Amino acid sequence: MRTWYIAHADINYYDSALSPDSYSMSTEIDLYKDDLAAYGDPEIFAAVEAFTRVSQPATDRAQEGFLLDFKVAWNDSALKTAAAFANTFGGLLFIGVSEQQGRADQLVGIATQRQELKTTIASSIASNISPTPPYEVRDLAFPDGSGRHLCIVRVRKGNSLYLLTKKAEPPVYVRNEDESRPANAAELQALLATRFVPGHTPAEPYGQALSPGVHHVTETRAANDAAGGDRTRSETFLRVRLTPVEPLAVRLDLAVERQFFELARTCFPEIAENVYQYGRQIGATFDDYRTQDWYHITYTETLRDYEMRWGCDSAGTLHFVTQTRCKLLDQESTPGVWSLCDVMTNLDCAIELAHQFWDCINYVGEAGVLAELRVESLPLLARGGGMQSGYASAFYERPGPRRRVKPLSSEALTGTQRPGTTAVTDLTYATRWSSHAEPISLVVNRFLRDLGYAANLTDLRALF
Repeated sequence: MRTWYIAHADINYYDSALSPDSYSMSTEIDLYKDDLAAYGDPEIFAAVEAFTRVSQPATDRAQEGFLLDFKVAWNDSALKTAAAFANTFGGLLFIGVSEQQGRADQLVGIATQRQELKTTIASSIASNISPTPPYEVRDLAFPDGSGRHLCIVRVRKGNSLYLLTKKAEPPVYVRNEDESRPANAAELQALLATRFVPGHTPAEPYGQALSPGVHHVTETRAANDAAGGDRTRSETFLRVRLTPVEPLAVRLDLAVERQFFELARTCFPEIAENVYQYGRQIGATFDDYRTQDWYHITYTETLRDYEMRWGCDSAGTLHFVTQTRCKLLDQESTPGVWSLCDVMTNLDCAIELAHQFWDCINYVGEAGVLAELRVESLPLLARGGGMQSGYASAFYERPGPRRRVKPLSSEALTGTQRPGTTAVTDLTYATRWSSHAEPISLVVNRFLRDLGYAANLTDLRALF
């Protein structure tokens, strides 16, 4: 379980005690803070030249310090610097820039294919620093067509204790002036007092207030009510909150809203198809709502009296909530069922939405997942018989573009249902960018056990 603590002091990147001395502001690009993906290679290269001042006399060039380091190539020393930045104040690491006595010397670059160096750096950090710190890498080509590249590695101060896992290396590095070195006893004690340590269980990280309108869904009072009848809060739902390990500062505007909406349509394609292809026949619509720090999207469907909501906030947290009760179109007399496959499919879609949204705003770090499932007295849907008997889909039963979770064999699940469950897990670097089978299986296993069921994790992973 993830948690974080409020820092006792903010670090100003332009504080003379920390930042490179006489940092030139002649360029409009701030390499510490700006979105580097928004600029082309020539603009970034010019900004690097202005920042390092390699054309100036040696005494006037940018100097390494708490927040800055230069490396000719990516190596173990660069890896230690990345870990030290994450454990201290964050900082900029330039790969492909030489230094003399701690000052920038030449933009030497590295002969490599486009993005090859970036991939190497990302793989090295993910494999050798645990947990993965919040960072981003900007690869840029030299404008002379030589095929040389350099990388800007921007590491942010994290809220965890970041451990170097390479064999025979000290595990904790910190930044002290212009060097990255192993933490001494006093520094380690200070880090342990203010950072989350993997394997421990600190205070609950998800106590912040929920946005109005994203933490619940509604339904008509009874299954046979008219479409225009009074609606009340649903007692059965799946609610998911995906929180970055390091809270972000997202400037919500129309462009961000449109991007989030398009990602929701992409990650939940059958929902979008219901609106844009079958909207009139089944009464499916999208509506949105905004406040100063929130943006919400609501999907409603009259035919099955179904509601689903998504939300994002200015801290980069993603919210998703959907009903778990679903009417079976071929069994109108039943009050509804809940589907294990639909729960897992919705978890998969929600994680993918969060991953893509964070990728768009250049957040590559890890996240915490808090999920709550309420099914009350609804029966768990099982379809077919004999060898085909399984816990299948209720809401996503119609063939569509979404890759749905496979049905779980009814023989693979035992127990008797009880109401209500909550589960917490993490999204690591690996599970964000690859299959979501592991975090979803862990969450669903917790769900099932709290509900009174038992299944093998191996069987749950095999459903993807």
